[in-house]
Amino acid sequence: MDDEIEELKQQTSQGDRLDEASAEQKRNDLKTAILEELEKIDEGDQQKVVSVWDGPMAASSVFS
Repeated sequence: MDDEIEELKQQTSQGDRLDEASAEQKRNDLKTAILEELEKIDEGDQQKVVSVWDGPMAASSVFS
């Protein structure tokens, strides 16, 4: 019975705090990169089209 419980725990495990911290850092890095590109657009240093590709997420916007 204990073996079955341990097996179920492993199957449903979602990671640990280190995994969560790493994922949060990646999200923050993405946010920072997007903000930097938007600032370049505002300053006229970058074209007004932004495309974001992050795994299953994809977005494209034109700023005027």
